[in-house]
Amino acid sequence: MTEVEGTHNNSDTEIEQLNQKRIKLNERREGSKVRSWIWKYFEPSFKEGVRYAVCKVEVVVGKECGKTYKIETSTSNCSDHLANIHRITQKQEELNINQNQNIKDAFSKITYHQESRQLELCQHLTDWVICDSQPLTVLKSPAFKQLIFQLDPKFQIPNPKYIKLLIHKAYNYSKPLIIEKLEKDANAVSLTCDLWTGRNRQEFLGITCSYLDSEFQLHEVILSVQYISYPHTADHIGDTLLAVLDEWDFRIKLL
Repeated sequence: MTEVEGTHNNSDTEIEQLNQKRIKLNERREGSKVRSWIWKYFEPSFKEGVRYAVCKVEVVVGKECGKTYKIETSTSNCSDHLANIHRITQKQEELNINQNQNIKDAFSKITYHQESRQLELCQHLTDWVICDSQPLTVLKSPAFKQLIFQLDPKFQIPNPKYIKLLIHKAYNYSKPLIIEKLEKDANAVSLTCDLWTGRNRQEFLGITCSYLDSEFQLHEVILSVQYISYPHTADHIGDTLLAVLDEWDFRIKLL
């Protein structure tokens, strides 16, 4: 074997050793992803050989946080972000896991309602969420699950997405009826607008309609809780309000 051939073989060996080191490093990284609790809420991402963590917590319906952190040797930035911005801590997560496991163990020993009864109870649950303005996150609460289990072990708490679907169906069914009632009973309406800021610093415009019927009975209807994107200028808020009024055909009835 010539000197050139020997050098070439040594280079191949060194390259192979480097590749093996990279594989082992990636395996350790993947292992850390499993060990760290934060990866339930973050998604790993690699760019130009650098590892990042992208926050997947839903801040508004259909929109994730998206905050990105560079991951080197620690995920403390990610855990601090979850605690400070989303109020999610490791202690709370461990407690939820234990409670959920206890609930799962209890549920595995029972039989459930027939489909017709399950659907009926889901509708009652949806009515409660709507009438009392409950957040859909309550359906994931271990304490709420335990309460429902104690009240009716046969009832399966549905996925929030299913309740959201029922809410949309209820809205589509009720809106034409409300419009018809307003056209019949309200000669003029008064609007109240409130600008709300959520914990995630998202802005929402709440619009409430008030009117007196022919018997001077006061009625109130929440027309919309509309998300307002940044910047929150007067023109932007005004455009959002007018869009809602057009949707309900209210401009000619305003006091």
